[in-house]
Amino acid sequence: MTVENIIPEDYLELKKVEDIRVTPSHVAWVEKSSNPADKGFKSHIKLMNRKTKEIKQFTSGSKIDNSPRLSPNGTKLAFVSTRNEKPQLYLMGLNGGEALQVTKFKDGINGPRWSPDSSKISFIALIDPSLDEFEKQDKFITKYAKEMKKAEEEEEKRKKSDPKVITNIKYREGTSYLDEQKYIHVFIYDLNSEKITQVSDGEFNYTEASWNSNTHVYSLSRREKPIDITTKISLIKLDVAVKGIGEIITTTEKPYLVVPPETYPDGNVLFQKMAEGNFAGQNNKYAILKEDGSTPIINEKLDRGINQVKWISKEEAIVSVDNEGAADLRLYHVNTGEFNLLVRSPASIESFDCVDDHEIFFTATDPLYPSAVWKWRSDKGFDLISDPNGEFLSEKNIIDPEEFWLENPEGIKYQGWFFNAGKEDGNKKPLILSIHGGPHVMWNPAGSMWHEWQCCVNAGYSVLAMNPIGSGGYGEKFSQIITSKWGKNDARDLLAAVDHFVKNGYLDSSRLYITGGSYAGFQTANIISRDHRFKAACAQRGVYDLLTFWAGTDIAQMAFWEWERHFKDWDKDDLWYLWQHSPFGRANHIQTPLMIIHSENDYRVAISQAEELFAALKIQDKEAILIRYPNDGHELSRSGEPLHVVDRLERMLKWFDDHK
Repeated sequence: MTVENIIPEDYLELKKVEDIRVTPSHVAWVEKSSNPADKGFKSHIKLMNRKTKEIKQFTSGSKIDNSPRLSPNGTKLAFVSTRNEKPQLYLMGLNGGEALQVTKFKDGINGPRWSPDSSKISFIALIDPSLDEFEKQDKFITKYAKEMKKAEEEEEKRKKSDPKVITNIKYREGTSYLDEQKYIHVFIYDLNSEKITQVSDGEFNYTEASWNSNTHVYSLSRREKPIDITTKISLIKLDVAVKGIGEIITTTEKPYLVVPPETYPDGNVLFQKMAEGNFAGQNNKYAILKEDGSTPIINEKLDRGINQVKWISKEEAIVSVDNEGAADLRLYHVNTGEFNLLVRSPASIESFDCVDDHEIFFTATDPLYPSAVWKWRSDKGFDLISDPNGEFLSEKNIIDPEEFWLENPEGIKYQGWFFNAGKEDGNKKPLILSIHGGPHVMWNPAGSMWHEWQCCVNAGYSVLAMNPIGSGGYGEKFSQIITSKWGKNDARDLLAAVDHFVKNGYLDSSRLYITGGSYAGFQTANIISRDHRFKAACAQRGVYDLLTFWAGTDIAQMAFWEWERHFKDWDKDDLWYLWQHSPFGRANHIQTPLMIIHSENDYRVAISQAEELFAALKIQDKEAILIRYPNDGHELSRSGEPLHVVDRLERMLKWFDDHK
């Protein structure tokens, strides 16, 4: 059998599994793949009968079917689909048949969840509270209504060229502008009456709701004005029979993330909360709501962030935890506050679900199985349930990396993976130093970077992927080391890893390359302004001007900058510090040929960051090239237009090839 190299175009063939859901009788998950014809992706839902082990494709088509939610009584599946343009709620019996479209909201819906008795489904939708929009969504679409809809669509197109009046500092997100007149509210669909009711109210946004009983749900909402910049968020209890703003249970300052609370019927509530201190490097902390109203953080001593929560009883929950280059599962005991390691998978767990702690289904990633569905049983261990890429990759050359640890001058150990391209004709191979963004995130040896790293190795480049100081998954002290110190010791430790493999004879020291995106785009430009060993560099969606970045980003605006950089005032020393540590401010020191990649709809890091650095280099007659992608955002390399993902990787490899 001929083994073929993995190439950029293979991205179009790869599939990803995600969002797994489990009941006593069935397992459902999403299988996602590229759809270049629509400049996006398509996905469908797969369903497995736990008794017969039969797996079937439950939905089909060229659109997005996601968020599969199995009813607790095991008879129905609710899911979200874009088969009629906007994402709407659909309902199907597990025996098959036609999918019933439940909602017709103008901007679509999200976050469906079943009530414990399977009689209702909660979801969230963006609406203008003054228009009672949802009351119109069930109306029969007559010929006149279709004409009106077409007229509305034409009006929306016209508005795109009109002036935008902005009053909120947070006015865009992802790749879209926000409508300041619209808010996200919680709705309930009653299966018996087939009616939809709105249960939250006011000029507030609510997160996806979690059922605490058949009559109440919990959500999170910012209540302090102005809601676009407030650092406070409240846990809200809503009565599903009454439309209102709900009861504020507790309010917390500066949550690390705003994700839905997780409740157990008639039991405990877990929600994310931040401890005292700075945003930078904080673990994803969860607090439990006690009967006395106190909200202690449950994973303070664990010193690791919690990603996902699944209650299995009133006193026990299973949580996924980022830990040293992988995500594992721990069993949390309410009474003792202890976390016991339950599943340390060979692959990094991305989503999981279960009924108890005896059998758990999960999706995971590792170098040999980039995206697969697994089952773990307490008495039998691991079983591979579905490997959607197995057949395609069986004829491909897959490199399993070497894990290694290094120790920096302060005695801190940090982790990485070396993808060895071997030697060609007895010659050492070139190296690509690949840096992660964040900075407080954690790479594993596969995940969203699997295809890119495998492409680079198959193209003849060894790859070095690191979790340097500042990364998540190694404790808060490890993460917080680089607060207000981007580009110093973190850069030093990355270069020490390169030195390690050069000294050990693996690499051609005359052919070293460097790349990374977002914070890693900053780091790429920062390193080549201080060190000139690299033959070429590729900085992607990077932060290059620390002085202005905070004012152009869609994340937490001034609050993010205050937490991450200790920047609070217009003090000249603060401003000078930011300028000195900006790649833009050090552009005169850059000698390395630099490719800058950025998306025009990137609202996380504005394209002006790339334009500034590019202009600064060109005006000095230095070798630089700017690649702009008009329709994509900050997630270009992970979920941008599929053909653009391929194009970006091809251009980067050619840039390195041209600078040998």
